[in-house]
Amino acid sequence: GSLKSFTLDPEASAILEYTFKRDIVIDQTAEETKCYATDYNKPIEADKAVYFEINDVKTGKQGKAVLRIGFGREKELSRQPVVRFNGKPLEVPSNYSGSDQPTRPAFFGLLEIPVPNNLLRTNNTVTATFYGSNGHVSSAALRVTNFVRSN
Repeated sequence: GSLKSFTLDPEASAILEYTFKRDIVIDQTAEETKCYATDYNKPIEADKAVYFEINDVKTGKQGKAVLRIGFGREKELSRQPVVRFNGKPLEVPSNYSGSDQPTRPAFFGLLEIPVPNNLLRTNNTVTATFYGSNGHVSSAALRVTNFVRSN
């Protein structure tokens, strides 16, 4: 028979074992790597690009990437930088990780920005330009997933 559904109690876990009639052929894989910028914790100055290098990136014909930029600044200042990856502008989402943090004196959060696979190089440059001075870009990292088909 087949299992159509089941219920788990909170904090519970389950192990399911299936036996298939035929061997499963795994001919596609996703290889994920994380690459970090060569430096970190750079000050934000109004209309001046904060520059990072992310090197030794393993690129592939098929894949996806997400640029993660961590930053902190006074709460009333913009959290929406202009970001360029290898000179090309990226579409920066308006949502970020990190709530409005009402009990903290400043905001600290993380933007996750999709990077088109065709922009990836072995060695990459990232710039983030904010409106208004104040704060720091704490880090820039790239999560790359390459899709590989074996035949």
